[in-house]
Amino acid sequence: MIDWKGLAEKGDYQEIIAHGKEAISASDHFYLASAYLALGRGKEAMDLLLSKRGFLWKENPALLLKANFETRFALNEFDEAYEDLQYFSNLNYVSQEIEEILRSLPKRIRLEELSGGKKTEVDEGEVHRILQTERDPSTLLAYLNALKKSDLMPYFSDLHNLLASDEVEDDVKSYVLMLCSAHHDEVTVSFEKGGKRFTLIPAEVRMPYSTESYRKMRNRILEIKDTSLSSLCGELLDQTVLALYPDPYEVEDLEVEEEALKALALAYLGQSKPTLNPKAQLRLSALQRLLKVYPKA
Repeated sequence: MIDWKGLAEKGDYQEIIAHGKEAISASDHFYLASAYLALGRGKEAMDLLLSKRGFLWKENPALLLKANFETRFALNEFDEAYEDLQYFSNLNYVSQEIEEILRSLPKRIRLEELSGGKKTEVDEGEVHRILQTERDPSTLLAYLNALKKSDLMPYFSDLHNLLASDEVEDDVKSYVLMLCSAHHDEVTVSFEKGGKRFTLIPAEVRMPYSTESYRKMRNRILEIKDTSLSSLCGELLDQTVLALYPDPYEVEDLEVEEEALKALALAYLGQSKPTLNPKAQLRLSALQRLLKVYPKA
């Protein structure tokens, strides 16, 4: 019996592909598609996902959506990504989790299209106009993502104003702060995020995913055998880290944190959660307040 997970963890992608004809389960096929993609053979990964689309959708729709669109982005196939989105959106209802993923995809495709597909020079005047007048979070995130490899010095003042604005959503503020931090912005800024006031120098702020707690929590989540549950727990973890940022993500009890994240993820998946001990239940409630999400958990 082939240890697909073990081969993937060792990065032995050629070996996975060599056993491609022996793939049976949905998990096997996802490992095979990932191996193709890891070796730069995105077209073969996409062909596999398309040929097994019905089967993979039935077995694990969340993971199929993730694999499908990551492969499209790697191939810069944005028109095809929009066509895929229309196809999946027309399928029968599966769950709240899938509906939320589908709703988030137009923004994600647009972001990838702007940052990966467009190779035109940045129009500085247009960027100033967008940063100064636009408040739609999807549009702002798309332009900010497109700017991440540019010289941000001309835009620091605009970015500071975005941070200070009450009209800008917290997700956008998180991304603005990450950009300023990555580009060594040494100007003191003051802003409110998540109901809390911050005064800081971006250059001195650590990136949100750099803490030891995050690394340990991410590793625990990767060990969850249910791939759909693991994927959703990972997304919720990342959302938690961004919601806290610029406060660092620090966890005293990793087991309690994992149980709370799993309980919230199970609620999204429409599955009943296990009975939680008091600490895990308190943490679950805290996560719901932080993320402003209240599925029946």
